[in-house]
Amino acid sequence: MCEDVCVCVRVCVYVCMYLSINNISIYIAGVNTRALQQLFLLSKERQGVYTYKIKVSLLEIYNETIRDLLDPKDSQTGDDKKLDVKLAPEGGTTVPGMACVEVERMQDVLDLLATGERNRSVGCTNMNEHSSRSHMILSVYSCGTNDVTGVANVLLMCC
Repeated sequence: MCEDVCVCVRVCVYVCMYLSINNISIYIAGVNTRALQQLFLLSKERQGVYTYKIKVSLLEIYNETIRDLLDPKDSQTGDDKKLDVKLAPEGGTTVPGMACVEVERMQDVLDLLATGERNRSVGCTNMNEHSSRSHMILSVYSCGTNDVTGVANVLLMCC
C-alpha cells in the first residue's frame, strides 16, 4: 500500500516511442523510461549518503471504473476490487486499497508493466480487434532519506 508516502510533485511523461524508418522499427526510450533509469542510477550513485525506497502502482481507468492492474481481485470475494480516488489528508489524491510494490531496478518496473498489460481490459473496436480503450496509469513513489540527517524527501511521478 502507498498510504505511507506523501505526495510532493506530480509529473506526467511518456513510456516509449517506436520510430519506423525505411520499414525498420526502432525503439526509443521515452521520457518516462529515461526518468526512471535516471532515478535508479541516482539511487545507486548516492548509496551511503541517501537510502532510497522506490515503489510503483499501476491503475487502469476503463468505462469510468478504476482497477488495480497489479492486484485486481479482492482476496476475500475473488471479485474485482472496488477502488475510488480520495483526497489525501496531506494533500493531493490517493486510491485506498491499491497495491504498491517496491522495486529495486528498471527491470522490476518493466516486469510489473507486463503484468499490468496482461490484466488490462481489452475490447474489440472497428479499428482494432485488440484495442484497450482504457488508460493505464503508472505511479512511481520515491522516498530518499539522508543517512546523516534522517531527513526524507518524497516524489510521486504519475505516468
